[in-house]
Amino acid sequence: MPRRSSARRNGDGSLDVLIVSQPADYGVAIYVGQLTGAAVEAGHDVTVISPAASRGPLATWVTSVGARHHTLDMARRPALRDPFDVLTLRRLARGRDVMHVHSSKASALGRGRDDAPLLVVARQRPAGGPLPVDRAAPRSSL
Repeated sequence: MPRRSSARRNGDGSLDVLIVSQPADYGVAIYVGQLTGAAVEAGHDVTVISPAASRGPLATWVTSVGARHHTLDMARRPALRDPFDVLTLRRLARGRDVMHVHSSKASALGRGRDDAPLLVVARQRPAGGPLPVDRAAPRSSL
């Protein structure tokens, strides 16, 4: 999988973005699909990691807008394969400008990265509480 590791240093302003989503259908997948389309349209190099197309339409959506897709069969519940998924994500994240993770599972698996900003999107509302605000945090504050 070719990457433009020096995109920002070349001055074109584009980023090499890795988006990770455990859900492959419904709300989160729709959001990730729209985000991917907007990022590609803005000229960024985008790869999305999510479960296979057999688990939902996300893989098809992201490839249809010009992004690359890598299948990682993440499950919502903790699984014996999780340590292997962490290693896979670390390998695929190496050299990226940013890693944008969606869902608690993607967040848990993606936190092993320390060489670039990590953006965690958590949309779960605490019982009776306000919706959380998205934020990018330096690695040291996570």
